[in-house]
Amino acid sequence: MKINEAISRLRILLENGIASDDTQLSNRFLYSILKTLRAKRIRQKLDSILYLSPFYYNTIDCLPLELGKFADCPCFTNDCNILRSKYKIPKVMSTRNKLAIKAITTIQGKSLYETTPTKDEYKQYTNTKKEGLFYFIHNGYLYITGSTTLKVVTFTAIFENPLDLAGINACDPDGNNLPNACFEPKTQDFPIYEDLFDDVEEMALEKLFKTIVRLPNDSENNARDAQLVNDLE
Repeated sequence: MKINEAISRLRILLENGIASDDTQLSNRFLYSILKTLRAKRIRQKLDSILYLSPFYYNTIDCLPLELGKFADCPCFTNDCNILRSKYKIPKVMSTRNKLAIKAITTIQGKSLYETTPTKDEYKQYTNTKKEGLFYFIHNGYLYITGSTTLKVVTFTAIFENPLDLAGINACDPDGNNLPNACFEPKTQDFPIYEDLFDDVEEMALEKLFKTIVRLPNDSENNARDAQLVNDLE
């Protein structure tokens, strides 16, 4: 199901249940409700099981990297250079104190291992995987250790908001930007299974109906969206 299809489906159900023309909600607002409840429902599922279908994940096929300086990060030596993603990473869903990252690999398929930006913990990894590539996320950026020449990586995770990926350009193997984005809302699916979307849809309708009922009847249609957004935060 595409994002616009999910929004249309919610809108039809909402309008069928409300005998008023004073409930014209923007697509952007309806998507914000779907996005938030999708994240909540997936997080509940992650807490109850250890495995989720690949369908829930999105992949940044080509995330370009660049060298950062010591001042950019909590580095491991006083004079180090460290690879950092050119873009901030969209917020990754977390559960049980763990990020929902399925894999970060080179374009040749070599896996990167998770580490932390502290020297002592990093040494623990190097004792067992001296030749490995490692990653951590700091202030929204992906940092890579074990190489200063890597150009791009592939990043697969469950992101809080799939539309955030639309702000990241695809790239070639050398890290040069291509004109298309990593996520195209009009052509790519809203990453959630139909049975779970039914739950999200039901939760969204319940929240919207309760909010609309509490609002006073008036002719100020242009203020209704703002009231709803504030009430549903």
